[in-house]
This record gives sequence, structure tokens and C-alpha cells, in this order.
Amino acid sequence: MFGLLALVAAMCGIFFVVGRRRRREDDDPVSARRAGAAPVPAPVVEPMTAIVDEDLTPVDEDAPLKEVRKASRRATAAATAAAVATSVRTFGKPPPKGVERAKVGYRRVRISSEPDAVRSVELGRLDRGDEVEILDSHEGFLRVRTPDDITGWILRHTVVSAASS
Repeated sequence: MFGLLALVAAMCGIFFVVGRRRRREDDDPVSARRAGAAPVPAPVVEPMTAIVDEDLTPVDEDAPLKEVRKASRRATAAATAAAVATSVRTFGKPPPKGVERAKVGYRRVRISSEPDAVRSVELGRLDRGDEVEILDSHEGFLRVRTPDDITGWILRHTVVSAASS
């Protein structure tokens, strides 16, 4: 009984070693070519396997939606640029004596209720080219009045040029 068990274990060990060596040679095409073996043909893919593999490939279900989003973002950006270009706010009358007018040089400039960008309330926004009247100055801020009659504070560096009167 012990002899039969030892014989079966030895046969399994030999089978394992031989099988392992053969598998390495199959995986390594360079060693197979060195040995002078004929090139191994490419494996034939069964049609059913191909169908299953296609089902397992990740599919981006949002791809059509992303294209629509890209198009709508472009359209929105173009429409916004066109609206900004046509909606520059300027004063209709000349400035009163002692009041200087200037143009805003940045987009989406915040008009604050106080000369503090953090602890103040936003009163509105200005865009590039909008005209403002400068009423006062305080620590890097300008107190301005817009053509819409909003009076508030903006950062001094956002005003880039004096408006032509």
C-alpha cells in the first residue's frame, strides 16, 4: 500500500515538472524559435467567444451625451461672448464736474457693498469694457457708480483705462 502511494506521488511529480516545462516553452516564442520549432499558428477564436468578449468590453454610455455637452458648452461660450460684446454698459451723459470715468478691463468683476472682498455682499458684476464713475478710493479699492446706478466697491487693478469723454 505504501509503495503504491509513493509510486502515484512520483508519477504526479514527474507529470507536473514535464507539464510546467512544456508550458514555459509555449509562452516564450524566442526559445521556441531557437529550438528550431515551426512557428505556432495564432489561436482560432470561436465566434461565440468573440461575442462574449465584446460584451465584456467597457462601454462609455455617456459618449453621445458628452458630445452634446461639448457642443452646448461651445454654443454657450459663443453666445456669452456675443452678449458681452453687445451689452457694454456706458453712460449716456457726460460726467458731472469732479467725477472721473474709467473702463473695466476684466471680465466678471465683483461689485461689493464694502471695500472688503471677503466680508461684503455682492451687489452685481461688471464685464470688460463697462464704464464706471470713480467716486472714492480706499486701500486698493475704488468706490464706483455704474450706468445702472449701482454704487459699490471694486478692486483698483480691475480698472485699466480712463474712459474718453
